Amino acid sequence: MVDHITSSGASIPLQNVSDDRTKEYKYEPGNEDAAVSPRPESTNALPQLENGRSEPESELDSKVERKWMAAIYGLMFLAGWSDATTGPLLLRIQSHYSVSYPIVSLLFICAFVGFFTAAVINIWLTDKIGYGKALVLASSCQVAAFAIQASKPPFPLFLISYTPNGIGMGLQDALGNTFITRLPGASNKMALAHAMYGLGAFVVPLVATQFARRTPQMEGRWNYHYLVSLGVALVNTAGLVWVFRGKREEVLFQEQGFTPVGGEVDEKIDAGHLDHAIRNHDNEHDLVAEDASPSSTLGSHMKFKRILSSPFIHLVAAFSLLYVGIEVTIGGWAVTFIVEARGGGDDSGYVSSGFFGGLMVGRIVQIGVGRFVSEHRIVYVYTGIALALEIVIWQTTGIIGNAVCYAFIGLVLGPIYPIMMNVTAAVVEPELAGGAIGYIAALGQCGSAIFPWITGALAGRYGVWALQPLLVAMLALEGMLWAVVLFMSRHKWKRTHKF
Repeated sequence: MVDHITSSGASIPLQNVSDDRTKEYKYEPGNEDAAVSPRPESTNALPQLENGRSEPESELDSKVERKWMAAIYGLMFLAGWSDATTGPLLLRIQSHYSVSYPIVSLLFICAFVGFFTAAVINIWLTDKIGYGKALVLASSCQVAAFAIQASKPPFPLFLISYTPNGIGMGLQDALGNTFITRLPGASNKMALAHAMYGLGAFVVPLVATQFARRTPQMEGRWNYHYLVSLGVALVNTAGLVWVFRGKREEVLFQEQGFTPVGGEVDEKIDAGHLDHAIRNHDNEHDLVAEDASPSSTLGSHMKFKRILSSPFIHLVAAFSLLYVGIEVTIGGWAVTFIVEARGGGDDSGYVSSGFFGGLMVGRIVQIGVGRFVSEHRIVYVYTGIALALEIVIWQTTGIIGNAVCYAFIGLVLGPIYPIMMNVTAAVVEPELAGGAIGYIAALGQCGSAIFPWITGALAGRYGVWALQPLLVAMLALEGMLWAVVLFMSRHKWKRTHKF
């Protein structure tokens, strides 16, 4: 039997994984390899499911789980709010500061610096100060950024403020996604969390458009929108302080007596980790012995080194970068395209709301669709539909028709991101899954800066109509990248019950 090792040195036997490959371990300082006789009366034995896999008996208190998820939903709402803010205000910002498309697009480059910084420091920062404090620090970065932007500062300072906003948003996105994968029912929770992102992105154009109007009451007051954003960020920060109380992730789980799915708590082996690892490891005998050692808990440097050495993780990160780039390019430039190329008026900002509203609905609907259709294959269908609709926008000139197409593009693009995260959680080794998902999420946010900037550069040279051929090319590349992602992980995802 494989023993469940507690921090006090006691050993609790886990149910046999196989009769011919069992080991007993007891962890004691200075005596890591000592074996002990198992206790027959285990409270944490792994019951066997019909599919032969094990499941931990530890259950998370539903009230605590709802509180945690409410905080995660809040930060995802703020992420969507932040991502969709610039689009409806872009023309007003450009007009106020009297800058060209390429210059105003530097906003996205400064955001990229922040997102990239978040991708690099995420694992180190979380290991250094803990999960709860890292979340509060990240949200505080956004509070500072919105405060600067609300003051309508000189353009260089307005540009620079997008960097701390990117750091804060990138870290929260990474930490939120990572936390969800540790909870039971992660697939549905992931979809709902990203639906909250869509809700935030849906609501913000409705608000920003009011401040972007060229009316006597609102003329020159576009920056007031950032005061509203500041209020949303302050509420988010207060919620994170109250819910997580600056505590480390493992402490939060230990207080509830909960064993995180696919993760480790302190220096012990948990049921979910063992089960997930066995499903995704070619040599199960070696894995059981290897994971039983407390040395399997990796330091932040080693985790990051192993993540950087994984071609699969880099490939998914590239897919994430492209996907988020498509999403935010549409949200950021669709309004400008409708105004400049299609002759739209002040209400054109609602086009962005339609797109992000579709994004939100698509992620909710996918929860039901995923029960009947293979998630990893339906990505091809979603991408193909989005590609066809983008070509329709390119070749037609009706404002209403274009707006409807954008809404349906959001509907089919929405489910792809949570599906990508679910595939990653199922394929990557458990001890790396948290860091890998954080890296993928943070690097994906870099796409929300790079591709909108490229769009601005092309618009400055060829006109804003260049948005459409660029998006068509990006969607085609997205479909090809997904095919490579599935090919590289084909042996692992076939052995998981989710896919």
